[in-house]
Amino acid sequence: MQVYPDKLEAQLKRQLAAAYLIAGDESLLQRDAVDAIRASAAEAGFTTIETTVQDASFDWQAWRSSCSEMSLFGEQRLLELRLSTAAIGVEGSKAICEYLSNPAPDSILLVTAPRISGKPKWLSQFIQAGVYTPIYPVDSHALPTWLAARATRHGLRLQREAAQLIAEKVEGNLLAAVQELEKLSLLFANANNKQAVVIDLEKAAKAVGDSARFSAFNMLDHALAGQPQSASRALAHLKNEGNDPAALTGPVSYELGKIASLLELKENKRLADGIKSLRLPPKKREIYQRALPRINQTDISRCTMLTARADLLGKSGQRAAAYNAIEMMLLRLAGTPMPNENAILDYSFR
Repeated sequence: MQVYPDKLEAQLKRQLAAAYLIAGDESLLQRDAVDAIRASAAEAGFTTIETTVQDASFDWQAWRSSCSEMSLFGEQRLLELRLSTAAIGVEGSKAICEYLSNPAPDSILLVTAPRISGKPKWLSQFIQAGVYTPIYPVDSHALPTWLAARATRHGLRLQREAAQLIAEKVEGNLLAAVQELEKLSLLFANANNKQAVVIDLEKAAKAVGDSARFSAFNMLDHALAGQPQSASRALAHLKNEGNDPAALTGPVSYELGKIASLLELKENKRLADGIKSLRLPPKKREIYQRALPRINQTDISRCTMLTARADLLGKSGQRAAAYNAIEMMLLRLAGTPMPNENAILDYSFR
């Protein structure tokens, strides 16, 4: 069966399955699911954990044989298999399917994996014989609600405005979000008081640090995702931190070069091959796949010109004008070009 993370605890309370598959790229949520399964398994007497990590030289037949071996002292085992890739090939698929067709009676299989594309045979077998829990990132709209629910674990009750502020600060970084909740708990929660402490906007603003992952590359990710306001906010953060604009133009130029190469492949109908060859993380790959259909060579040419102008302006001490040029570049990349681009490009050095 397929069980989403918010329903996993209820499933574990009803009945332990013979096998669990937790797959996705959000490490915090994957860890939460694994911890819940471990706790339920231990409570049911599965106290021995045997961990195996799959790598390039992994012997699937040896793993399959070890799973079938009975425990020497009759312990009930939790067999953890950590996949480094979801593309496990024919041999891996066969080994997992064979195990699922005849699981060891004294064991529970727990497989963790990156996000699985499509529906390979071994995944279908998992859904039939065990429990498959897909892990998806928490999108920006759902993050305040997720934070409010998570806060209850720390003895906190977040008001809506406080949850929204924290969500804006952490920019989707769930590990950073949990750290902020832990900080709020240390500052305001009372261990001797079972009642949740209300965190309003004022308390959150005083306590929460700005852990947003603002960097030149993340700034560009916002632009490529068609989020001009987020891109401008990221740029403003970098500016307020005192970064030299010339220090940003290097990473920007590097990224624009990759996009230009991919656009050439798009014209030759080889875009998918080009994206695959870059070996991008899944989230970055998605950003490219969504952005490239709307971006053309003119956009990249203008962005390259604006970036070059920003570099010259920054090195000439024209910091404000350099940041204006970078923002113009971001807005065009986000699909909202400004009519005064030429004014920036024609800016005279004084």
